[in-house]
Amino acid sequence: MSKLRQKLNYCPVCGKLYAVNAAKMCERCLQKEDEKIILAAEYLENHPNATLTELMDVTKIHKNTIIRMAKSGMLGEEMEDAITHPCRRCGAPITRGDFCPRCAAMLSGTLNELQGRVQAKIDAADPQAAEQRRKNKEANEEYIRKLEEAFKNMGTKKKTSAGAAGEELPEASVEDFQKLAAAFMTKAAMLKMKKK
Repeated sequence: MSKLRQKLNYCPVCGKLYAVNAAKMCERCLQKEDEKIILAAEYLENHPNATLTELMDVTKIHKNTIIRMAKSGMLGEEMEDAITHPCRRCGAPITRGDFCPRCAAMLSGTLNELQGRVQAKIDAADPQAAEQRRKNKEANEEYIRKLEEAFKNMGTKKKTSAGAAGEELPEASVEDFQKLAAAFMTKAAMLKMKKK
């Protein structure tokens, strides 16, 4: 009986009990949603410069539904850029995300500042762990620097030292380079984000 309960939920649109699915709504509401998407997409195909207000008036689709469809890409990229919704912080019109660039930068700065304060308190409480983190960060940065250097030298067909542990990188093909780049650039990006 408990397994059955786990697979059932109440539809957020109509409130009826339904079997949980990827759409997170009952079949009837999903069908209505699909009809709305088709209606909106057809209108936009015939009226590519339509505004959000015009689309709402003609199709009788609620503003939040249109915005959700546009944000999720259901109405095409051009409509995603055309439909604006308010920034959650200041209310400025935006086409993507939840915050305008100014508020996003401000929030990011505030978050980084708070993160720095928390890290300073953690470091003060445990100086040995702080020193180890600093050493790990330096080792990671050195590893990335050597990898970047190795990637630059791959075309010269010479072996290059490229690791914190001093491992050798063999001569490589373009495909090998692409695989290595994909694997290590993710780590590099993460480390660079942590720096900020």
